[in-house]
Amino acid sequence: MGKGLNFLYGIIIGSAIGGATTLLTSPTSGKELRKQLQTNSQHLIETLQKLKSEGLDLSNTITSSSKQSITAISEFKNDLVHSFDQWTESTKENKKSIQKELSEIEILLSDLEKSVRKS
Repeated sequence: MGKGLNFLYGIIIGSAIGGATTLLTSPTSGKELRKQLQTNSQHLIETLQKLKSEGLDLSNTITSSSKQSITAISEFKNDLVHSFDQWTESTKENKKSIQKELSEIEILLSDLEKSVRKS
């Protein structure tokens, strides 16, 4: 928000400097100068109102996007946990089978080792 505020200050200060420069260097009459100042001040007010409106719109868009992102990330996390749980459940039988086969291999290796020692 600091950059937007600095930008706004820049516009206001720039407008003030521009207005002062115009007053000091203007060859126009006082009446014409007042009319130009009134027109310029109205343009400045319109510009500031437009900037305010666009800033509020941007703020609302960011807020909405943040809320949507939080929801999407939460749903993704839940889907990921669910998928992992499904994978764990689906591999449970394979895990048991592999553990059984490893136990059988260990027994066979032990038997082979004993027979090699006897020989």
